[in-house]
Amino acid sequence: MPTIETIIPLLVYEDIERAHDFLVDAFGFRTAGVERDSDGQVVHGEVVAGHDAIWLHRVTPEHEPPARTSTRSPSTSPTVSASTAFAIPRATAGGSRPR
Repeated sequence: MPTIETIIPLLVYEDIERAHDFLVDAFGFRTAGVERDSDGQVVHGEVVAGHDAIWLHRVTPEHEPPARTSTRSPSTSPTVSASTAFAIPRATAGGSRPR
């Protein structure tokens, strides 16, 4: 079984850039920047608390319920709106995947 090396909290926001700036200003998190698509829309943000990254994800219609992983804003969701991503080592050279 692979060792989990990192756990990354993922928070969903309707306005990633505003949330990013709030987290940096209000809590003193370090910025790791925002990513934009070709239209200039922010699609991902990242802040750092201590040594740990926190990913900021956009609301995505393709992940709305009943999809297994829903990314909804807390303002529109009756349920929890955060997820956790696990970083595991890459697949072995033989192509097998960790289970």
